[in-house]
Formats: sequence, C-alpha cells, structure tokens
Amino acid sequence: METRPCSIKYIDLHHTAGNEASLGVIRNEHMKNNGWGDIGYNAVVFPDGTIPKITNSDGSCATGRSLKWSGAHNPGKAPDGSGYTMNQKAYGLSHVGNFETGTMPDVQFAASTKFCAELCKELNIVPSTSTIRRHSDDYATACPGKNFPYEKYVKKVIEIYNGEDKKKVEYGILLYSGDDFPIALRLCRKYKMECAIFIRDEDTHKAPEISEKVKTLFIVGGTSIGHSGEVLLGGDNWFETAEKVGKHLKAI
Repeated sequence: METRPCSIKYIDLHHTAGNEASLGVIRNEHMKNNGWGDIGYNAVVFPDGTIPKITNSDGSCATGRSLKWSGAHNPGKAPDGSGYTMNQKAYGLSHVGNFETGTMPDVQFAASTKFCAELCKELNIVPSTSTIRRHSDDYATACPGKNFPYEKYVKKVIEIYNGEDKKKVEYGILLYSGDDFPIALRLCRKYKMECAIFIRDEDTHKAPEISEKVKTLFIVGGTSIGHSGEVLLGGDNWFETAEKVGKHLKAI
C-alpha cells in the first residue's frame, strides 16, 4: 500500500451497492476480489447507524483503512489541480446499501452526517459541496447512487458542524398576516420573552421553514402546521383570534 503523500482535504462519499453483513466481509471482498492490501474505505456506515472498527493489516484498530495509507476507493483526480487522486487526498466514507435502487434509512443518515461533521473538525475541512464530494463527482461511476440524498446530506453536515442543530429559539409566533402583528406584541409582553415573529406566505399560507427551529410556536390565525410545540390561537376572523389570544393570556 502507498504511504499517503499529502494531507486529506476532502470527504469522498460512497455506497457499497450491496447488503454486506459486517466490515470484515467488506474487507475480505476488497482484499480477495480486488487484490488490495486492506479495505479500501476509511469508514463504513451500516443501515442501523453503526460505524464499526476492525484491526487493519498494519495492526491498527480503526473504522477502516488507516489514514497513513492512501485509500482504494476513488482513483479520480482531486479537483484542486494538485495532480493527486482522491485516493490520496480524500477520506473514503462509504455506506452499506444500494442507493441506485433503494434509499438511505433515517438512522444511517443521522449517524453518517454526525460522523462526517466530526471528521471535518478533526481534519480541518470546512464542509461544503466543494469539500464533501460524491465518488461520481471525480470519477465515471454511478456511486453513491442517484438516490443518495447529497444536497440534504451536505446541508445537515454544515448544520451540525456549525452547531446549528443545537440552536433553538425558545419562542416563536406565526402570524396569518401582518394585520395580526399587534397580537404578537401582546404575547411577547405577557411572556416577557425574546421571540421570533413569522408571517405565513401571502399566496400559499405556508409557514417559513425557519419557524420549525423554535421550541414553542404560537400560531395566531390559520391552522396547524404540525409543529411539535405549537399552541393554536386562531379564530374564524381577526376578532375571534384576538379574543382567543386574550383568553389564553388571562389563563397564564
């Protein structure tokens, strides 16, 4: 195996295209079928969210091939023009499954994005679509499959990396229209709270996605949006809504 000649600057995403039962099975396939000195990947995420470790041929215990060796997962050229391959310049992160025909389980997605965000911090990689890449971005292959949730994946890694997954505003108020703004002020004053105020889309009446980030969401006018911490304070018209809010404020 080749000693890695450069630092790791990318995360290279793969699927195994199979349903391998263990990391040892994948390693044996790579060594016996491909003639490689060890498993080609640096880590493999299984459908149940586990990321197991094995003892490598050099005696090290890791989630895959030791980082001191170049990988065997992508011979394509790295996009930085350095002349190095992705085997040399990327961390090979694979996933058991075939995402050309199937989809990634939620638990596998959650485990992989968390692991990837931690890797980025450990390897001093700022996550983006430039640094977190698919096998197919740099080599002629279908891997990691057309159903791999790439954009969603990178977005989640960035969110975890920046700690945004833990940042939640305590209170939010979702208004049916700007006419309900005085009601929002009454709620803010009563609760003596700092809160975010959102207004539904004028045409679709849908709530903005960012409203999902608050812990408690007061919905003034309109119907439920399925928020886990929503408090419905709506009536058939502005007066009924104001009355309902008034009763709520008196009750607390």
